[in-house]
Amino acid sequence: MSIKHSAARITVLACAAIGAAVGIAVQTLRLAIRSQEYHSLAVVVATNWPQAEDSYVAAAEDHARVIIEVLESSEMRRRALERVRALNPEPKETKLEFRVAQAKGSAVFNILATGREPKFTRVYLDALLDEVMAWQKEMAGRMEGGDPNKPQLVAIQSRASPSTRIVEDWTISLGFGAVMGAIAAAAVWHLATISLLSGKPHSDDQSASLSSIPPSS
Repeated sequence: MSIKHSAARITVLACAAIGAAVGIAVQTLRLAIRSQEYHSLAVVVATNWPQAEDSYVAAAEDHARVIIEVLESSEMRRRALERVRALNPEPKETKLEFRVAQAKGSAVFNILATGREPKFTRVYLDALLDEVMAWQKEMAGRMEGGDPNKPQLVAIQSRASPSTRIVEDWTISLGFGAVMGAIAAAAVWHLATISLLSGKPHSDDQSASLSSIPPSS
């Protein structure tokens, strides 16, 4: 093996090692942030769920879409935050993420709140449930013949659970970061090397061209 080839291989390995270190650092930072987050889960069940008939699937999909839109709406979040500030001002306010998911083939909807302050995450999710129920009563009261005591959209099946800390498998995440970082660094070096070599004439080709010229008489 030539000295040039050995040097190139060492350089690629060095780049891969640096890329792996960077990948591990990025994953470590991401996991450190995620390890400070908490989950709280609440469950609601749809009322007035469509009955099984020819148009059941379409009707159920429409009903589910409306429920998710209401639960995730900015209006419900605003009302929930105002409720927390009025009734539970102690927890520190932090940014929250919400995800509403329908249990497959059912009228059950899971509401998952994720935040960096455990008490605020749980209290806010409970406030969201209360505001959804209050909003339904308001809507029913405006309808002719509506019953304010009967939920028109969803009923609470379980309130916000105690916030639990997010735990991830560091081994898999760091290993993935190392592998992807190494591959990316090696690929970049390889492409850069090809680009540099393509711009230089090959010495062997020049020698062959010169040797093919017949000697002058």
